[in-house]
Amino acid sequence: MAAGVKTTAIEQVQEAPRMQLGREVNYSIAAFGTTLISLFQVTFILLFYTQEVGLDAGKAGLALMIGRIWDAVTDPAMGSISDRTRWRMGRRRPYMLLGAIPLAISYISLWTPPTGWSQQGLFLYLFFTYIAYNTSITIVSIPYVALGGEMSMDYHERTRIVAIRQVFQTLGWYAASVGLMINQLLLDHAPNAGGLWHTLVTFRNGYAMTAVICGAVCTLGLVWTVFTVKEDPTLRTHHTIGHLRALWQTMKNRSFLILMLAFLLMSALNSMGFASFPYLIQYWYYSGDRAAMARNLPMLMLPMLLIALPGFAFWTRVSRRTGKRTACLYGFGALSVVTIINFYMFTPHIPWLYWPWAVLFGFVCALTNMIVPAMIPDIVDEDELETGARREGSFFGANTFALKLAGALGVWLAGLSLDAIGFQKGAATQPEMTVFWLRAFYAFVRGGGLVVTFLVMFAFPLTPERVAGIRSQLNARKARSSQEAGTLTA
Repeated sequence: MAAGVKTTAIEQVQEAPRMQLGREVNYSIAAFGTTLISLFQVTFILLFYTQEVGLDAGKAGLALMIGRIWDAVTDPAMGSISDRTRWRMGRRRPYMLLGAIPLAISYISLWTPPTGWSQQGLFLYLFFTYIAYNTSITIVSIPYVALGGEMSMDYHERTRIVAIRQVFQTLGWYAASVGLMINQLLLDHAPNAGGLWHTLVTFRNGYAMTAVICGAVCTLGLVWTVFTVKEDPTLRTHHTIGHLRALWQTMKNRSFLILMLAFLLMSALNSMGFASFPYLIQYWYYSGDRAAMARNLPMLMLPMLLIALPGFAFWTRVSRRTGKRTACLYGFGALSVVTIINFYMFTPHIPWLYWPWAVLFGFVCALTNMIVPAMIPDIVDEDELETGARREGSFFGANTFALKLAGALGVWLAGLSLDAIGFQKGAATQPEMTVFWLRAFYAFVRGGGLVVTFLVMFAFPLTPERVAGIRSQLNARKARSSQEAGTLTA
């Protein structure tokens, strides 16, 4: 009997015909550019302002934390605004189009601070340009992820949409590491150029020109998705609720709160990792040789990329067999172990140990990066059953709020930790104990935190069977409404 119920549940959550691959790919193309600029920024902005610009690590971390808190606070509001939008073009795509150019301009400005400014001046420049960048990325990214959340009502196809988007995000993530290599190549060939070109290429040690390239790629990707993916016109007239009630309903949803607590912990730890990883590579793996790090970083990232791509297909199958909650537990548990063993496997003394670690890390991250966005539409179904409104924007906005709030905390803690462990700003090498604590911070603090994330996810209640019941009730409600409308018309 139990087996029969389970089969019925799986059938009920598979409602819609399979979506065409071309639409999913066109939707996912925008993720390449937005991930490229986001990951390059998250990974290298602290290093850039402390090493290239000369801003104190504590001041840089504070400016970045405040900017990310602002970014986080505006995300739920942007989600609610897009939910209530009734434009002819749709609820989501207009904002993606309107925000594309401001996003590119603010991103380039972030990497082109003036020279000769005081510490206070540089702090204020970073603060205001980071606010402008984060506002622009909010206007674009919240409607974008909400668009993906409403492309299908099928439990498993939602995972597939996110998996395909994650492929492009992973390519963008890898391109971010290649960006630093491009930066170095520009610098290597700068002596052969003269005049204005030499000035442009070498300004801010090549970061400025790299930002121009990345900003252009991001804009083109957004425009492509806007004009190749159409929205469901029926959702423009779907019932919705006011901003304050939307925020209250979102924050009292138990399923969402549990998922966001786990995601907040994971995101804070990931942000700490992204901010500290370049320091770990430069000062531990390459003994302070920045040029060697820049040239070799794409090769170090390559095994993570290569294993992540088939990893998305593998974990999609696991999720289909076990359900998203169980797959999520597998991912968080494995990620905590892989993070801890980084301390022993990421060493210049036995270089080959890095490669199996990178393969393990990339394989596990393939799941943890895609599973949370695939779970949110199921929460939207649960909320719709209670409120009668479909609010992908509100829930994805709140999700991104948690992500960015955690990111702000993570990068601030990374900046503070650099000061605490005796990091010497601008030095070619660092003291041995500083490097040791940098390694311990990256592996043990993050790994221990991920164990807590794993434990939190045990409380998540949305199994495939429960989602099937919710979808069944929603379909019955829709059928009754259609029948009542037909009766009134007659």
